[in-house]
Order: sequence, then C-alpha cells, then structure tokens
Amino acid sequence: METKKHSWHGPKQVGIMIYTAIIFLVGTSIIGGNNNTVFPMFAEMRNWDINLINIVSGISCALKGVGILIFAGAMRRLGAKMLMAITLFASAALVLVFGFTQSLPIYLVVIIALGILGGAYEKNGGMGLTANWWPTKKGVVLGFTTMGIILMNVVYVPMMPKLLGALGLGGGMAVIAVIIAIVAVITLLCVKNTPEEAGEYPDGDPEFAVDGAKIAEEMKNYKSPFTLGKLAKDPTTWFMAFGAGFAFMAVMSYIASAIPTMIGYGYEPGFATMIFAVGGVCGIIGSFLFGVIDQKMGTKKAFIIYFICITIGFICTLFMPNSPVFCWI
Repeated sequence: METKKHSWHGPKQVGIMIYTAIIFLVGTSIIGGNNNTVFPMFAEMRNWDINLINIVSGISCALKGVGILIFAGAMRRLGAKMLMAITLFASAALVLVFGFTQSLPIYLVVIIALGILGGAYEKNGGMGLTANWWPTKKGVVLGFTTMGIILMNVVYVPMMPKLLGALGLGGGMAVIAVIIAIVAVITLLCVKNTPEEAGEYPDGDPEFAVDGAKIAEEMKNYKSPFTLGKLAKDPTTWFMAFGAGFAFMAVMSYIASAIPTMIGYGYEPGFATMIFAVGGVCGIIGSFLFGVIDQKMGTKKAFIIYFICITIGFICTLFMPNSPVFCWI
C-alpha cells in the first residue's frame, strides 16, 4: 500500500495560501485601495471633501491594529474560520452602505468600521491560519500570500473606475459586496482552522503528529509570561511597532497617492495607472523574494534590507517631476 506523501505545499496547503492571498487582497482593496480612484469619484459625484475622506481613510488603515485587539478574544473563542466569515459578511453589508449612502457622515463611519473589521479577518484570521498551518515556514508562505496585497495595484485600482463608470457608484460597490460575500461563503464551506482538521500536518510534516496530543495539552495549559503590561514597558515592543509601523505608513501613503501625484506632475492618467499596475507586478516578485529572505536570513535582516530598498525608492520620488524614468524606478 502506497504511503501518502505530505508536503508544506501540497494541494490543501496551496488552497489555503490562495485563500489567504484573496483575504489580503480584499482587506487591502476596500480599506487602503480606494484613495487613488474610488474616493475621488465619490467626492466628485457627491460634492464631498476629498481631503476629509482621505484623512478618515488613513485613520481607518491605522484602526486595523485596534481591530486586532478588539477581536483577539473572539478569535480564541470562535477560531479563525468563524471570525473571518462573520466579519466578511459584515464588511459586505457595509460596502453596500458605502456605495449607496448619500450622507457623508455615514460614509465616513463606514470607512472607519471597515478598517476595524479588516483587523479581524485579514490580520487575526489570515495571520492566524498561516501560523496554524505553517508554524516554522511562515516567512516563505507569507512571501506567497502577501502577493494578494500587491494585487490591489494590478486588479482593484485599474478595475474600479471602469466598474463604477459602467454600473454607477452604488452598482459598482454592490458587485464588490457580492464578491466579499462569496469569499465569506467559501470560508464557511472550505476553510479549516488547522491542518489536522483537513487531514494534514503542520508544515506538512508527519513528525508533528508524534507528540501531537502532548503538545496540544501543553499549549492548552500554557500561560504566557508576556502580559500586556510587560509588553507595554518593554522598549523592544515599541521599537518593533514604530520601526515597522512608520515604514509601512510611508509605503502605504505613497501607494494611496501615487496616481494623483503623477497626474499632478503633468503625466497622463493612463501612464500613471500603467506604472502603478507594473509596479504591482514587480511587488508580487518582491513579495516572494522577501519571503525567501525572511525564511533564510530571519525577519530582522529581511526588514533591514526592506528598509534600504524603500529608502532608495523614496529618494527617487524626489526626482519624479523631472523625468518619467524616476517614476518607473
């Protein structure tokens, strides 16, 4: 009788990777991906203040972190699968309101709520699934799954003006709401919280099952020494938070304003959108490469290399008005 082969990238594992990438794509698109195209169209059509909307959008992105804390207890009680399904359905309903409301205050509240919910399905759920399925190979797996974040540049941003132009603001966002609801249904029907529930092993390694019951019992009774108070007093916590936070804030700020900025410099909208899309494809490659670097060299060194790269990138942005070459770089 042939022994069943297991691998960290077997069919079921690849399925979870693709699903998680979609989750990252959804969260990035509806929370941080609207500044370049969707918000300007809403502001113009409904005579709203685009600057106010962009400020609230930035706050919403930051509130993903608050969502992580708010839904941490629910994550432990419900598991990643159920938490993701519930918050995805809620997000789909809010996106409908987002598309049809004529009230700016309600519109802004919805933007805030979407950010908080994103902390649940994208961060708690997506990252939780990754940790459950690949406890020692998270780096390389995230190199693949975070490609979903970059796909926002390739799929969502170029598509939305066409979708909203064809179906109207409400109709276009209704399509997005239906897509999110479909992802929620897929979550309920297909996603497993752990590889064991799917008949697999963590990291695809049968050796994990040798002492599985003992390890599970130890984890159940484990009391972490890292209380919230201790973490708050530890300088390393703040170094990591601000170090990563400022870097991501800088990059997301650029991504959120790249197309309007290039148009403001005098470049054609089609040219700016094309650069944005090509940059997204390059980002997919970079996501994979940094996943490999993380796995081989560790997260700290991967971050250092990442910081060097984005510093070079931001230096080039200073010269974007002078030549399209720097836009491409």
